[in-house]
Amino acid sequence: MLGAAGGWITTVGSAVGMAAGYGSGAAAAGLAILGGGTLASGGFGMAGGAFVIAALTGAATGVITDISISVAADAILKEPYRRYEYIKVPLIEKKGSKDVRNIVKELKEVEENFAKEKIGKEEFENETNRLSSELINKASNVCESKQKDKNSLFDAINIAILSYNKQDEEIQKLCWDSVWPHAKNGSFLNYLSALNLLSEGQYEKAIKDLETAVAKEPTALQPYILYIMSLNDLDEHKKSLKVAKDGLKNVSKKNYHLLFAAGNASFYLKDYDSAANYYEKAYNAISEDMIKTDTAMMAAISYHEADDNKSAWKWYERALKTLGKNNEDYKAEITRRWSDITNET
Repeated sequence: MLGAAGGWITTVGSAVGMAAGYGSGAAAAGLAILGGGTLASGGFGMAGGAFVIAALTGAATGVITDISISVAADAILKEPYRRYEYIKVPLIEKKGSKDVRNIVKELKEVEENFAKEKIGKEEFENETNRLSSELINKASNVCESKQKDKNSLFDAINIAILSYNKQDEEIQKLCWDSVWPHAKNGSFLNYLSALNLLSEGQYEKAIKDLETAVAKEPTALQPYILYIMSLNDLDEHKKSLKVAKDGLKNVSKKNYHLLFAAGNASFYLKDYDSAANYYEKAYNAISEDMIKTDTAMMAAISYHEADDNKSAWKWYERALKTLGKNNEDYKAEITRRWSDITNET
């Protein structure tokens, strides 16, 4: 999501802010493995709010990347829709044939080790390449077959996902077309279609797919997040707030990403009291310190805009306290930017 209050929240990731966007190491520390909702057709295993960061750090199973966060940020700032090309879809972990599930498990372990800095980039890419090739080889015929049992259907979905993540359009289309006739509700396929359309800047068609995905599976988190991001790109903040509220009702009233999204929409609509309330709830729903800090700062900024200076300073101080003693550089940056914001009025 695009930021508020002078760009506190960066365009890279909807809720990880300056900390993860510009080299603090927060992304590598595990922001990408926060957990999230699932889709009945296979499931996503990552949080919507850290989509882009996850894609760039590799913690979306099956992703190979050699692009830096700063390069992505530069591209996104010029053309906001470009960030959708960095959003990757995690592979299905618990459905499909045994061989495929074992490979996906290995991929996840490799990527978690990379996100936690247990292995380096070269080893991560080599192992991911090896396992990705093995996955495609294990199921090379599954997408060409017209008859699909339950396991082969999910194997085909995994190949479609992997091909999408690796930008192999030919294999993706082959597998995607083979899955459509067999998918019971198709919510996953609508989501993947929307991602393809958004990466091309085709918002109107993408939004129709996202509306369909949400209608088919209203308890899945990721379509809401993507839907909200799309609406905010179009400055349709009133509608994005409604979608966030629907998500809070259908997914979970304590979901951090939806609470933060509702806060952002309220902020854009200049309903600063409501924004602060949503950010407070989001703060209480997440444990990652870097994200809690950015969320606390958005609460502080919202209170500042609402002329509640006492609450604003309380949340600013809470943001600093949340970081503890080992983030002095980031604390200094927060202090500088807070000074800029409070001196604007």
